[in-house]
Amino acid sequence: MHRYCLIFVVLSASCLIVFFFSVKSSPYRLRNCAALGLAAAFASFAVATAVSSSVEEIVYICLVFALMLLLAVAFSLIGSGTAMLLREAERGYKARTLFLGLLLAGVALFAFTLLQKGVFSPDADLTVFLIGSACLIYGALLVFSFLLYLLILPCFSRAGSFDAILVHGCALIHGDQVSRILEARLDTAIHLYRYGAEKARIVVSGGRGDDESISEAEAMRGYLREKGIPEKRIIPEDRSHSTQENLLMSMEMLPGVDRSRIALVTSDYHLFRCLLQAHELGIRCQGFGAPVAAYYWPNAAIREFAAVFSRKRYLVISLLGYFAFTGLLIGAYFLFTL
Repeated sequence: MHRYCLIFVVLSASCLIVFFFSVKSSPYRLRNCAALGLAAAFASFAVATAVSSSVEEIVYICLVFALMLLLAVAFSLIGSGTAMLLREAERGYKARTLFLGLLLAGVALFAFTLLQKGVFSPDADLTVFLIGSACLIYGALLVFSFLLYLLILPCFSRAGSFDAILVHGCALIHGDQVSRILEARLDTAIHLYRYGAEKARIVVSGGRGDDESISEAEAMRGYLREKGIPEKRIIPEDRSHSTQENLLMSMEMLPGVDRSRIALVTSDYHLFRCLLQAHELGIRCQGFGAPVAAYYWPNAAIREFAAVFSRKRYLVISLLGYFAFTGLLIGAYFLFTL
């Protein structure tokens, strides 16, 4: 089995190299998440084959890795939900993150327990065991690789000279005040403006919600003025109510602007989906992610996961990926037992 360990190490390293060059050229591609997931899968197989020569034990070790990943995500959701419940009592409905974390932990432990009973049992149905194992491992890799990519993606952004900076809005507090999340986005835009993009126009995008007395764009413009940004450099877009509308209506405010010289600013957890939608609209912008509070990030990131994979295209891709992964696992199992 040790020769397979070296093969898996090489495959894992190769996936990381592919990931690096892919995200540099196309940060909006879902294949970047796939490359991270494959790198993690091959790394786990490398460790498993290094410590054991039994096929059953190798699968079991990979199951343990999958369980650890899912529990890490579950505990982060539990912590995020608890923190929001304590810190944001007026928005206590977000404690659903706490219950989602508890549910994920319970399902992961239950599935692992069932598979553990069958891994060494001579009476276990091999097909059911392999399909179930593939489901747990693939699910863990899918969630882990997506969330990890959300963390890594902002690190690839580089400030430079831009013709325009698009800042995505979000809900105001008390109906007319910039929230901490929105403040971080605006501070990121100000940093870009002052360090390389002094001639850029800043488009602040966001309409007025039902519980807001002014539009998000107006509140953002006021914040930028207070920070010393010239009025003539600020363009408010106050009609949009979604990410797609933010992009479309902001571009309407910038006729003739080179779409490759645009900086898109949003929160770090939201950056991938923004770039994804911008690419679909033909906007070849560079994305910049503003940091959010650590306790809030898991809640927001898991919502991004749901938003991306609820789309029919990506749901089908993820299901096809599961079938391919299951086929590979079954094939590898019988190959090793020959």
